[in-house]
Amino acid sequence: MKSFKAIASGGSRSKPSYSRIIDRKDSSDDDYREGRSSTTTTTTREKKKLHDDKSSNMESMTRLMDLARPERHLLAFSAIFMAFSSAVSLAVPSFSGKIIDLSIGSNQKGDDEDEDEQSPFTLLLGLLGIMTLSGFFGFFRILWQAQAGHRLVARLRRHLYASIITQDKAFFDATPQGDLISRLASDADLVQSAVTDKALGLLRNVVVSVGAVGLLFYTSISLALISVAILPPIALAARMVGRRMRDRQKQVRELHASATSLVEQALTCITTVQQFVAEEFEVQQYNKAINEAHVQGIQNTKLQALFRSVMQLVVNLALLCVLGYGGMLVSQGQLTPGDLASFVMYSVMMGGNVSGISTMYIDLMKAIAAANRVFEIMDREPAIPASPMVLAAESSPEIELLMVPPTIEREATKSFDRRDTLKMDPFEDIELGDMSSSIIKKDPVPLSVNIENVTFSYPTRSDSKVLNGLNLSIGAGQVLAVVGGSGAGKSTIASLLTRLYDPDSGSIQMGTDQILDLDPQQVRHNVGIVVQEPLLFPTTIEANIRYGSPHATEEQVREAARLAFVLDFADKFPEGLQTVVGARGTQLSGGQKQRVAVARCILKNPPIVIFDEATSALDAESESQVQRAIDTACQGRTVIMIAHRLSTIRNADTIAVLRDGQVSELGSFDELMEKQAGAFRQLMEKQLVHE
Repeated sequence: MKSFKAIASGGSRSKPSYSRIIDRKDSSDDDYREGRSSTTTTTTREKKKLHDDKSSNMESMTRLMDLARPERHLLAFSAIFMAFSSAVSLAVPSFSGKIIDLSIGSNQKGDDEDEDEQSPFTLLLGLLGIMTLSGFFGFFRILWQAQAGHRLVARLRRHLYASIITQDKAFFDATPQGDLISRLASDADLVQSAVTDKALGLLRNVVVSVGAVGLLFYTSISLALISVAILPPIALAARMVGRRMRDRQKQVRELHASATSLVEQALTCITTVQQFVAEEFEVQQYNKAINEAHVQGIQNTKLQALFRSVMQLVVNLALLCVLGYGGMLVSQGQLTPGDLASFVMYSVMMGGNVSGISTMYIDLMKAIAAANRVFEIMDREPAIPASPMVLAAESSPEIELLMVPPTIEREATKSFDRRDTLKMDPFEDIELGDMSSSIIKKDPVPLSVNIENVTFSYPTRSDSKVLNGLNLSIGAGQVLAVVGGSGAGKSTIASLLTRLYDPDSGSIQMGTDQILDLDPQQVRHNVGIVVQEPLLFPTTIEANIRYGSPHATEEQVREAARLAFVLDFADKFPEGLQTVVGARGTQLSGGQKQRVAVARCILKNPPIVIFDEATSALDAESESQVQRAIDTACQGRTVIMIAHRLSTIRNADTIAVLRDGQVSELGSFDELMEKQAGAFRQLMEKQLVHE
């Protein structure tokens, strides 16, 4: 049977040390060589950076096009209608010029057609028809473009959210939540804009510009050379400014993400903010962060405004030259007034669209900066691999309705088929729909846990060892109490057993299997946990309990609530189990939240349960009620009690005392209390003194 392992590469790397010995006699020669070498190195780095920028832009654009592949038909039809609309708009200046010539009676080209066909009124009707046709094409172009954009951003957000939610815990420890929310919301919108609005807008500008240039040369070659002389400097300036805007826009996005993180933190801890009268402080913090983003945004706007102003000035100067030289050609009889008017309109059209190309290019660079932030998350491989079932969930009917890319669907199906190579949950063959409430009472198969020589430090504090050669064994169906001072590593054990983190060294065995050989989600299916401050979702009591088993029936949820003594208080509410608990469960007391968490654990029905200081923050009455619920949840399971209260740990089969990341004492309650100078006895005596 194949194993599903997380292979973490690491180790120390020796840093090269550099030394330089300069002989005083040859110092001038050495300085010259050093300066020349430095200049060469700087030039090489600049060339390399330029090459990397090009490669990065092309790679990002390629990925954006691949991202839009499922909407290729809508985008193709939109592009075709856009081309038709652009072609129709190119006929407007020609018709306008002919109408001017006919109106002033100076058609110098001697057309042989009937005057009725060449009357201004006939041409005006033709021009009206052209404009109507352009509007018809424009309607469908905008409609299909919008549909493609909405589908694209919805799919992008789904995949981005799946990438975020399946990252390892270390990633969330180091990444502000506001930054992730910013990428999921605003950055995704910019990516959608790049693939639809900006890309098609850029294509339209190119089509109109090329068509206008061709018609300029058709009308007058000499005047056309004056008009197109502005193209090279505009293209060069757009390229330079666009690269700078991309880098600056990335900074602005990061600053806005930081500001969003401050808001998220303050709202999450709003009770603390209010109780400590810190509203003004939080406002100042947010103002400072948003001002930094504002200042950087203004700098970007100044650069873009300067660029657009200069481009407009260049276009206007070229137009003045065209008018001056064109007027001379009209006076010499080489052009008609209508031809000059048409030429001026084509020049304005070309100038506007060329300027639009440069603007679109800058906007596209901004979108690429946002796309890189999105791809950065989507490309990140979590240190602890995500379950393939998460990928398989993307092929659900709800998502197929929104046109999931065939490549993603195939990968999801392929990943789903790999489940038979993984060691699955022992209860996975039970059909949830056929279960009665007796499943809650059915004893799961308890599993043993064996921790051997485990060393661990948190990724954000890699220089500080939390566990240092920990050895601990729990027999199947036994109750182990883990005690120790703050920072001894008690809660870390729970994190490792649920594979939120993997140990730096050593091994953890669950039953007969190494947990590194198991799908992380299946490891977590085998473990239920109730923490000191359980987090409840801002929904109903029933929905929070059902989180332990989403497919459970209403009877099963109610049975779990009864076993955890949730019904004792829930039935007193007008809405019963349908009572909304508020944000983070703030509408419930501490003891009530704990009982809901225990009910959730009972419904999950895992073979191993962990109680991490589950009663330490409760008063005596609430503790008694929660303890009854815990006793129910412990039946027929392997139990790890992380606690220090005498009432919680007294009846444990084994008590492990942790100190400095190691087990300093191990034994039953009576055995440890017999040690007069033992660490456990000292902890109990201190607790009795405080109580």
